[in-house]
Amino acid sequence: MSQRRRSKVRAAGQVRNGALYINDRALFDLRVAEMPDGPVSLELRLEGARQSDAARGYYYAEVLPALVDHLHEQGVGEATVDSAHEALALRFLSLSPCPVTGSPRRRSISPDDMNDEEFKHYLLDQVLPFLIGEQGIDIQEPDPAKRSPRRVRELQARDEQRSHGASTR
Repeated sequence: MSQRRRSKVRAAGQVRNGALYINDRALFDLRVAEMPDGPVSLELRLEGARQSDAARGYYYAEVLPALVDHLHEQGVGEATVDSAHEALALRFLSLSPCPVTGSPRRRSISPDDMNDEEFKHYLLDQVLPFLIGEQGIDIQEPDPAKRSPRRVRELQARDEQRSHGASTR
């Protein structure tokens, strides 16, 4: 029985002075050695910061359960967190249908596929305005005690800017 070979190899690295440096080169070489001989396709992309655990936690612990509760109130008794997530992802992260089956497809929100800025855009600019503004769902704000010091500074700067803008008009 032959050993199953990997068909996909993922690696993280950095571009420095125009050269690619793979973070764990030994592991990368090991995985490439397991692949069968033949043509390959390489994808290289710049990545921003990874999704923060706090943002993902807020999405799964506050946003999706609030949507599920709303759906139950509307008579959709089978709604689950997974089905709510799938519905939001299909609405805001849709791709063209599968060319073979015609099935609907969506982009993943996995930390491997969506960086922190993309996830924040999905959550803050698409999902929350839709749920709060269009659907009238009451969603808890993130617990201020759990905010990072950087986020606290961002919110303070935003509030100062808004109050300054209001007084100069």
